[in-house]
Amino acid sequence: MKKRCVILSILLLISGFIFAQSNSNNLSTKHQKLFEEAKIAAAKGDDKKSIKLYEKLLKANPSFTLGLLNLGGIYYSMKNYAKAEELFANAISIQPDGNPEMYYSLALAQTKQKKYGLSARSWKEYIDREKTNTKKIENAKRSYENALFIENALKNPVPFEPKNLGPTVNSPMSEYLPFLSLDGSAIVFTRNLGQEDFYSSKSVNGEFQMAEDMRGMNTHKNEGAHTLSADGRYMVFTACDRRDAFGGCDLYFSTFENGAWSNEMNMGHIINSAAWDSQPTLSADGKTMYFASNRLGTLGGSDIWMTFRDAKGKWVIPTNLGANVNTKYEDSAPFLHGDGQTMYFTSDGRPGMGDMDVYITRKVEGQWQLPLNLGYPINTEGVEGPICVSLDGTKAFFSSDYDYKAKKNTGNLDILSFEMPAEVRPIASTYIKGTVRDAVTKKTLRSEITLRNLVTNEDLFVYTTGDDGYYITGVAVGGKYAVIAQKSGYLYYTQHIDMVGSTKVNKPFLFDIELQPIPSAKEMISKDKAIVLNNLFFETGSDVLLSSSDVEIQLLADLMTINKDIRVKIIGHTDNVGTDQENLILSKKRAQAVVNALVGKGIASNRLESEGIGEMSPIDTNDTAEGRTKNRRTEFKIL
Repeated sequence: MKKRCVILSILLLISGFIFAQSNSNNLSTKHQKLFEEAKIAAAKGDDKKSIKLYEKLLKANPSFTLGLLNLGGIYYSMKNYAKAEELFANAISIQPDGNPEMYYSLALAQTKQKKYGLSARSWKEYIDREKTNTKKIENAKRSYENALFIENALKNPVPFEPKNLGPTVNSPMSEYLPFLSLDGSAIVFTRNLGQEDFYSSKSVNGEFQMAEDMRGMNTHKNEGAHTLSADGRYMVFTACDRRDAFGGCDLYFSTFENGAWSNEMNMGHIINSAAWDSQPTLSADGKTMYFASNRLGTLGGSDIWMTFRDAKGKWVIPTNLGANVNTKYEDSAPFLHGDGQTMYFTSDGRPGMGDMDVYITRKVEGQWQLPLNLGYPINTEGVEGPICVSLDGTKAFFSSDYDYKAKKNTGNLDILSFEMPAEVRPIASTYIKGTVRDAVTKKTLRSEITLRNLVTNEDLFVYTTGDDGYYITGVAVGGKYAVIAQKSGYLYYTQHIDMVGSTKVNKPFLFDIELQPIPSAKEMISKDKAIVLNNLFFETGSDVLLSSSDVEIQLLADLMTINKDIRVKIIGHTDNVGTDQENLILSKKRAQAVVNALVGKGIASNRLESEGIGEMSPIDTNDTAEGRTKNRRTEFKIL
């Protein structure tokens, strides 16, 4: 409940102006004078005298409801909520159809005593009886929903055992706004040393090392509320009161190049507004950004907005996430998980424990769903700040000034972690990372990396590496994916990841990629340079291509369309299950099926050959299911 609403209600109670059904006319002249003296004493702040006068008055007039209510208001202002509740309830029992404000005041007193079930009933009585005060009806409805939520949440707490990250990260000063790198190798946070600066701590064998300030990023002014791209080389953060700002607080960015962070750059008028713009979070490929803003077009206080880069790499005009996520109140501090489908944020506009709670929303078929409260005691009656969650979804990081062991406030914020309850975890994810090199010279290559969902044919991650060839992105369990590396003048590379049916993460995928240069007409590729088509799939025991093979077929067709002077041989292989003759025939049919698919994509048949080898050239053992899977392959060679 907002303090201003509480204070207003108390003032109205004490003044006696809100209760239209006053029975003060039934008082004797003597008691009417006593009533006026009690009100004057209360107005002067002399609670002791006022209470004494009201008690004397009520002893002689025990059914004087206005006196009961005003005395209850005084006790409420003195934080004696039990006595206030008793007096409000007594007044209601005498005059239940009196002014609805009696129920509002009773609900406030019950809420202060954490009697959420009783307060819910009192809020409901007020809502049902009040007809004109729309503002207070709205507040009462929010309080009613919160009371029901809190009553249930307290009976059903979620696991929560926060652990301080210790002296390597935390100091006698305040540390807050933690951000964990995608692979968990480092945590970046804000430290307040009289001004806000960025610090980073590396993780070695699961232990965070002594934090160091991020030189090049920090200035003599404040920097904070930040996010990093998956590769850790593009940082967006909030800075306020800069000369080049469009509003009070704007979003800025910096890039990590040649071992140093570039000077901060304002993200420009497309992203920033004349209002408050802050708290960014980036997708793994750095091409989509969510942030908080109270700019024109918000539904209430601050809302969560989204923008993305267009085909030219320019950020487009941000759009509001809409009423599924945003409310008429404060919605802020978004954190987009590495799975790209789960977001956490803070809000005071939904049923919760009170003030700002942390919520989770998931994206389904491109739409963010209605949020879910993380539960008690992760959320409390106080203000819960932003959180970030590890890629595997098991651990969250947040800041607090509460010492959970000593059960007291410390006065300074520290960064802590806790195990995420299963029901509010993101999709379990791991990461893919590696380096792209030239297969001949072994030099690193700038190339395009794509992670494609083979079921939906959606590109989940499209990223151009730096000259060092490094890439990293998250990948969620339960899906089937193709990792694609492409560079002009080179044969493309694909790798297959099948996590269908998986529910947990075992390990990351490390793919150091070597791209083969496309040979000129005078060059020849040696026989051991066949390229495996890792994302070709056939029906079991058949030469019928599955639809999930479309990605690989299109890639090879594109390669031949761009490089019109090359010819390709498709080579089919099988494992040793079945007879030699059966496997030979199947391998030939599968190779020809790929040729036919390429012809269907517009590739001339005279540029294609096919060959079936059957089980004669295994690349792994046929004694295990994994080995047989590798042997059942289709390859291509440049002719």
